Amino acid sequence: MSAFIMAFGIATSIIAMQTGFKAIDLARGTTMASQIIQSEMERLRMMSWTTMTALSTATDTVALTGYAFSSHSES
Repeated sequence: MSAFIMAFGIATSIIAMQTGFKAIDLARGTTMASQIIQSEMERLRMMSWTTMTALSTATDTVALTGYAFSSHSES
């Protein structure tokens, strides 16, 4: 009986740790996405109006895991 209780406790601990690790991984991914978005917004904010309007006619984008990034660089 005590072996069963010990095994149950260990199994429950492992499941709790897996759930915690999944939550940490999700938080890490969300933070990374937030930082990328913030970086792109700051890059756009620093552009001149002519450069900004030229972006709307740009068609050279590169797909990277479901996201499109413009390859334009401000001169």
